[in-house]
Amino acid sequence: MKRAFGSFLFLFALVGVLSVSAAQNVVSLHKGYTLSPGASQGYPDEEYELTNGKYGTPVENGNAEYYYQDPEYVGFRGNEEITLLLDLGESYSSLWTFEVGYLREEEVGIHAPARIAFYLGDTEEGDFAFLGELTPAKTAEKAAVASLNVSQGQTARFVKVVITPEENAAWTFLDEISVLQGQNPATVSPPPSGEDLGRSSVPPHGDTSAPQTGDSNLLLFVLLCGISAIGTFALLGRRRFG
Repeated sequence: MKRAFGSFLFLFALVGVLSVSAAQNVVSLHKGYTLSPGASQGYPDEEYELTNGKYGTPVENGNAEYYYQDPEYVGFRGNEEITLLLDLGESYSSLWTFEVGYLREEEVGIHAPARIAFYLGDTEEGDFAFLGELTPAKTAEKAAVASLNVSQGQTARFVKVVITPEENAAWTFLDEISVLQGQNPATVSPPPSGEDLGRSSVPPHGDTSAPQTGDSNLLLFVLLCGISAIGTFALLGRRRFG
C-alpha cells in the first residue's frame, strides 16, 4: 500500500510540473524570421538574435552605463516602419501572449516605438488577421517589454510584428520578440493587456528559459516538488526496510 501511495504521489507531482512548464512555453525561441528593412550594419542582427531568449543589459562606458552597447540589441536607423515576419515552424494553438523587448535611451537618440501591432497568419504569403496593437509607455525603465495578452487563445504558424518608430526617432532598438503558448495568462495573475513591463520582469541576460508567467506557478512548482520528494523517499524507505 505504501509503495503504491508513493508511486501515486510521484506521478501526481510529475504531471503538475509538466502542467506548469506547459504554461510557460515560449514557442518563438530560436525560430527564424525576416526583417524589413534590415538592421543597421553598426547594430546588426546575427543568427536570429531577436528570438534567442537573451535580453540586453547595461554596458559600462567610463562613468556611465548604456544598454545600446550590448550586442543583444538590434538597431534600426531612422523612422521607417519595421516589419518582422516570424515563422514558428508549425501551427501552434493556445497562443496567449505576444511580447516585444525594446530600449529607450533618448540621450543617445534611441526612442521607444510609437506603436507595435501584431498579426497572425497560416501561410507566409497569405492573409494576416489583425490581433492587437500596443502603445509603449515612456517608463522610467530604459529597457522594457511591451506585452499583449489576448482574451482568447489563438492558433497560427506565422506572426507578423509591425513596429512604428516615433516620428523624431533617430534609432529604434529591439532585443527580443516572444510568443507564449499554454495556459490562459488570466489564470496566473498576468499584467493587464498592453502593459509595459520593467526589465526586472525579464529573464536575466543569457537565460534561454521561458519567461515566468506568474508567482502562483512557482509556488505550485515548489509544492509539487516537495510532494514528489516525500513520495520518492517513502517508496525507497519501503524497499529498504520493508
